[in-house]
Amino acid sequence: MKKVLLLAAFGVAGLMSANQVSQTFAKSHLTAEQNLNFIKSANNKFAPPAHQFVPIQSPCGQVYYLDLNQYSDDAAGLIQFGNDINYFNEQKCGSGGGFQGQYT
Repeated sequence: MKKVLLLAAFGVAGLMSANQVSQTFAKSHLTAEQNLNFIKSANNKFAPPAHQFVPIQSPCGQVYYLDLNQYSDDAAGLIQFGNDINYFNEQKCGSGGGFQGQYT
């Protein structure tokens, strides 16, 4: 009998809590039109940044991905990209295997 009473008390408390949350939820959200305008706005600060991942296969066969948007389009970005490839190849395969240019 005590267990049934305790279970009923938890059920009533849960329903009251859910009712309170749904009323707060309904008051705090934007209308559908406001929501669409927020999504379409150019100043949306919550949009995730675009990524352009490229797969790299290390000399020992492990595959990892680097984001090309993290590197600049000049020679310094290319050098940093090569340095990151060397670093991750060394992490994946151990020392000795790194990025070697075609004519070195």
